[in-house]
Amino acid sequence: MNSERSQPPALASWLLRHLCSTKDREALTGDLYERFGEGQSERWFWRQVVIAILVGASRGFSVRFFLILLMALNALVFFFGAILHSGVAIGPFHQPHIVPATVVEILCGLSLGWGVAALFKGPPSAGRVALTGNLIAAAGVGLGVGARVVRQQTGPTIALDHRVMLALIGASLVILLFNRPDGSKDIRI
Repeated sequence: MNSERSQPPALASWLLRHLCSTKDREALTGDLYERFGEGQSERWFWRQVVIAILVGASRGFSVRFFLILLMALNALVFFFGAILHSGVAIGPFHQPHIVPATVVEILCGLSLGWGVAALFKGPPSAGRVALTGNLIAAAGVGLGVGARVVRQQTGPTIALDHRVMLALIGASLVILLFNRPDGSKDIRI
């Protein structure tokens, strides 16, 4: 066996360490590394990692995983808005060049990304970090709506992008504040 093949794919290993359910993670990782070292293919390793993540998501981890998806999607919406407000048109999407909006949207996207990273790592304070990220993002949307009102911008006071952002923030907050239908303590605030 050559030295390139002695280690499983780095990205698959990272995903295994960060997305796999914490229950039995060390034993599973050891087993997969051992089988890979015995000659299993990279494709086999990837398939096992995806299966492990999906099985973990189907057990108790699913609420946190769904929250991560919501917050990551919202961070992308904020970053998309920042690109548009920096004066770059993307296909049919365009916004006026507004530097303060660009800065606020970048900060909101980063705060949501911070919450996503905390939820991935899973420390006890992850729920508080995710809550803080969503509250910062909500304040950013509030600033955007307030700026539209002050500028007396034509169109609805709450634009479509703001409504999407608020819907994702609202869904995330509902999960953070009212979760635990199964009694789990997966996300603590």
